[in-house]
Amino acid sequence: MLLLSACSFNVGAPPKSILRLSNGKEFIVVKSEAIHFSDGSPALRLVYQTKIPISDKVRLKEEAYEIWRDYRIVVENQHLTRAIISAVEPSTGALVERIRGHGFTFEKTPKGEWTERN
Repeated sequence: MLLLSACSFNVGAPPKSILRLSNGKEFIVVKSEAIHFSDGSPALRLVYQTKIPISDKVRLKEEAYEIWRDYRIVVENQHLTRAIISAVEPSTGALVERIRGHGFTFEKTPKGEWTERN
C-alpha cells in the first residue's frame, strides 16, 4: 500500500509530503499531479526527491521501479494508462535554484501490460 503523509495517496498532495511505500521506504514528494500529454491523453505524474545522483541511471531506475510497484496501483485506480515518475536531486543554491532530474514514463499496452517508454 502506498502512503502519503500516513494517509492514502492523493493526487495534488501538498509539496514536501512524505511518500511511504509498502516496503517501508520513504521519499519526499516534490509534486504529484494529473497532467495531459501533447496528444491530449491524461496521466499522473509523481516528482520525488532522491538521494541517488541523477548521473547514476542504473540505481535511479531501480529506485523508480521500486516506487512504480506501488504507484501503478494508484494509476490503475484512476483508470489511466500512462504515468510519469520523476526523480530530482535536492535543490542547490540560495539565490538561484538549480534542480537536476530524470523521468521515467510508463504506458499500459492494449494487452494490459505496463511498459517503460523512454
